[in-house]
Amino acid sequence: MKYIKVENDIITGVWATDSATLPEGAVRVPNGFTGIKGMNVHEFDDNWTLRPLSERVSLGYVRLPEGYKLDGENVVEMTEIEKYQSGVLPVPSGYKLADGALAEMTLAEKLAAGIITEADVEAQARAERDERLSSVEWRVSRYDTQVRLGVTPTESDIKPVLEYMQKLRDLPTTEGWPKNITCPTVV
Repeated sequence: MKYIKVENDIITGVWATDSATLPEGAVRVPNGFTGIKGMNVHEFDDNWTLRPLSERVSLGYVRLPEGYKLDGENVVEMTEIEKYQSGVLPVPSGYKLADGALAEMTLAEKLAAGIITEADVEAQARAERDERLSSVEWRVSRYDTQVRLGVTPTESDIKPVLEYMQKLRDLPTTEGWPKNITCPTVV
């Protein structure tokens, strides 16, 4: 026969014995009883069968480790996004949760959050503008080289590229610079 001892709803002892002498307060349980010392007796139903894990978790008898969740009756690790959403992981500086994903904050959001300064915004906006300029300068250079060599230019009309470059150069003088600007697009 199998017995348990319970104090304040917590199992304090489990043993199997055929002895007629039992500790005071011992409770007989079925031989297939799966409880161990330290478990709450309410984790078991009236027939001493262990309740489903999801029920024991919802009742507060089982606490899942931080960063884990239930998937049916299985304990699985949360995704990184779930860890951010539940507060297990802090959202990295300069990022935010948007539509269930991690997204980089805009310059204005970073400024409002105190992550960057006005000078940082200006420097980053200039760097992005300069990168856009650099990405098309080769087209102008190739055009000039082909014209000087008397070769038919690969780019038949360089004017849209030149206009795009000029618009990029003019960005610092437009209203809203550097926080609220719309970059031109190249053809």
